[in-house]
Amino acid sequence: MFKRTVIDRPKQFFADYDAKGNAVRSVDYEREVLSRHKSPLKASLPWLKEVSVATGSEIATGQEPESGYYLKRWLALHKNRT
Repeated sequence: MFKRTVIDRPKQFFADYDAKGNAVRSVDYEREVLSRHKSPLKASLPWLKEVSVATGSEIATGQEPESGYYLKRWLALHKNRT
């Protein structure tokens, strides 16, 4: 569950949607997250840390990030990203 959460959060944040409302992988996700490592998990961890969603100790120990608050805060600060 932790692995799926770590991979899905940035993927969902950067998701684009087609005309039917289906999520599609965005160029931003590829550039901002996947460019960091060939493994989506290893690429997502530093991105989550960078945006203050997960701490270094959570990443090092594999703990589930207490990220609900931090994710909402980060999304609010960056809702007008281009």
